[in-house]
Amino acid sequence: MRLEAGSTQVWGDLEWRMLAAPGHDMGALVFFNPEHGILVSGDALWENGYGFVMPRAIDPAALPATRATLDMIAGLPVRVVIPGHGEVFTDVGAALERAYRRTESFEADDARMARHALKVVLTFSLLARRAMRIADLPAYVARIGIYRDLNDAVLRMTPEALAEMLVAELLRARAVRIEGDCLVPAA
Repeated sequence: MRLEAGSTQVWGDLEWRMLAAPGHDMGALVFFNPEHGILVSGDALWENGYGFVMPRAIDPAALPATRATLDMIAGLPVRVVIPGHGEVFTDVGAALERAYRRTESFEADDARMARHALKVVLTFSLLARRAMRIADLPAYVARIGIYRDLNDAVLRMTPEALAEMLVAELLRARAVRIEGDCLVPAA
């Protein structure tokens, strides 16, 4: 079965509308049950934000698509959100307010969005690798495309300064920790 925006499916005796939700993933869908006001939002809306959105220097359409998706969700009579990450929540207005604030901050500051994107990418890389030697990070950010491309387009830092900034900000956010000479995920 192929799921397409605008279609309707019945699952668990409930009718679900498939709605386009580009931004984090330009082909993403959310599922909405109007009878109970349930939204399965995936990465389009979390209680405290939404999934990683590619910075404008890489994909100029992603951030405007994210805003349009938030506007679409804001127009639905949602009472309960089942996000792709985190707990189910009911304070949809507050979640949308936080998501809009994040979007506004990214729209106003390309460097902030680029730093956020690179911290997310590095965190996921660490989850997959389990550890990275801190001394190897400058060469890593110089070699891997997304770090190099965003740095060249927006941040314009040396690889050493970029690696140092990423480590410092991830440590401050408690997303990582240092074990010996390695950076490891906090969890």
